[in-house]
Amino acid sequence: MADRFTALSMSDGIKIAAILALSALGLAWFLSTHQNNVCDAFPRVADSRLRSIVWPSYIQDLVWKGYRDIIKPASQPFSVRWWGRDFLILPPKYLPSLRDADWAHLSFFRTISDAFYLHTSVGNLYDSDATVQVVKRGLNPRMPQLTTILEKEIEYAISVELGGSHDNGPRIRNAQNFFTSIVHRSASRILIGEELCRNDKFIKTSIEFVMSIFYTALIIVKLPLGPLREWLAYLLAWWHRQKLKQCTRMLLPVIEARIDRHLDESNASEESDAIEWHLMLSPSISDVDPQRLAAELMHNLWAGTSAPGGLTTEIFFQILLEPQYKEDIVREAKEALGGDQHWTEKSLSKLPLLDSFIREINRLNPTGSITCSRTVLGKPFVFPDGLSLPVGTRFGFPTRAMQNDDDATFDGFRFAKSHTGSEKDGGRIDAPQGATTMSSSNLA
Repeated sequence: MADRFTALSMSDGIKIAAILALSALGLAWFLSTHQNNVCDAFPRVADSRLRSIVWPSYIQDLVWKGYRDIIKPASQPFSVRWWGRDFLILPPKYLPSLRDADWAHLSFFRTISDAFYLHTSVGNLYDSDATVQVVKRGLNPRMPQLTTILEKEIEYAISVELGGSHDNGPRIRNAQNFFTSIVHRSASRILIGEELCRNDKFIKTSIEFVMSIFYTALIIVKLPLGPLREWLAYLLAWWHRQKLKQCTRMLLPVIEARIDRHLDESNASEESDAIEWHLMLSPSISDVDPQRLAAELMHNLWAGTSAPGGLTTEIFFQILLEPQYKEDIVREAKEALGGDQHWTEKSLSKLPLLDSFIREINRLNPTGSITCSRTVLGKPFVFPDGLSLPVGTRFGFPTRAMQNDDDATFDGFRFAKSHTGSEKDGGRIDAPQGATTMSSSNLA
């Protein structure tokens, strides 16, 4: 009798547990799909469910359609599903408001962290602007002095990646991988440090780390996980976390040695790299967390190498498509270099044709179809015309559609032409026209 009662109790317990689990899943699904969402107040541009889970993503087509059918005729926002989340796509008229917005109010970092599920590996790392300060106060003021260092690293990276000569010359099996590796190696000298920038094991593992961020996010977003997505993201990010751990193990001895050197004032010396700038900006060297610093370094390396590697590939691809530009660009480079054997900040400023060529590539083929993406934090954000976005709203601007609106024809020297129509203007390009200058027509 007791055994029968126990069996019945266990059976009932399993049923109750199953009912509770299903109820919890149902509640989670309801909460995740039936929240008040500002995106519901605007037209939605959506793909078919089947096509939306197939890679490559067709977000660029959806943004083009929304820009053409909604923004242009009505100057009205529309919403799309991007990286598994609702995004409001705003007309260009709202872009100037971002200039004066507080960094913590309209957060680019939160958008990136959520899109790539970075909290599954680095926790609240993206709640801090430490990595931004290293670039603004450490890297940018020293760019002129870093030109020679970068030139040497690029030359070294090219020699390593070409891997010696063959009967028919050096072999490049994959242009994207080749140029990405060169950018990654050379950037590692500045964004990591001299100790590891030529360490092949670190370079290989850190490239794998960078790729793991993208692939992990794709897997998490593309799988039909529904309300379980946030929970299963930690499990699916295991490979990415392993790559971060491997890089961290190589970084920690370097970081700890640098900290010890700083604490020993008699042995202090300033290196030209991000580790040094992190320590320089730290209120207290003794309070620096080496693990967190390693994560910040790796994520700055990701930010500083992914897009430039792709852009470099695009530049060479475009020259192959339109070889008529090659002769002028090469001649300009030789003239800028002059009798010098090495590049300087001054000689790099004398490349208006190349600068224009790069900017035109960014105009027609930007890194993404949506840019200036932000997440509203803390309190609602109100635009000058009264549009109010509640906390948690994610939004961005239709970069490619905006920049291709007037002219979709490639003109490599478009931005090197002065007001009089000549291609060169005093041997250098005006700053507002430069490829690295942010403007409404250069948002890449």
